[in-house]
Amino acid sequence: MSRAQSIQQARAKDYKIMCIGLIAFGLIFAIIGGVIVSKKIISKNRCTDEVKGVVIENVLSSSNEDGSSYAPVFEYEYNGVKHRYKSNVYTSPPSYDVGESVTIMVDPDDPEDIYVIGYYSTWVFGIVFLAVGLGVSVAGLIVLVINISKRRAPVSLEDEIAQYQSGGSSMDDMYK
Repeated sequence: MSRAQSIQQARAKDYKIMCIGLIAFGLIFAIIGGVIVSKKIISKNRCTDEVKGVVIENVLSSSNEDGSSYAPVFEYEYNGVKHRYKSNVYTSPPSYDVGESVTIMVDPDDPEDIYVIGYYSTWVFGIVFLAVGLGVSVAGLIVLVINISKRRAPVSLEDEIAQYQSGGSSMDDMYK
């Protein structure tokens, strides 16, 4: 095997490793996104009782030169008991104004588990992870398939003859 062929095989191996890494990285992201989205769907399906709520506060998360981000705190009453729920999703600008009314779906078995209708910010994180993960995995798979198909592509007759005449390798080596 010539030095050029050794280098070419090493590069092909590096591409495979890189592509498999991209696919794995993308799948990890996609799985995380899928888990987040599926948890949201499960919560949405469990929360069947509708109540009215109000945003009582926007909690400041961080403040820097890029701006501030806020998470809404919802207050609602379920079966005569007042509850508060602080979102774990921070946005800039705030998703809601203090005093704004919202429709809240409550899990009757766990009144602390709620789903705020129209609060799509909670879905964004999971959907972005899922989309990025699938995109990276598909890109890695495409590059891998292209790399494999190029390596296995038939060599032209002229290239075979030139390689054979130069004594660089046998005809059988061309198809390994």
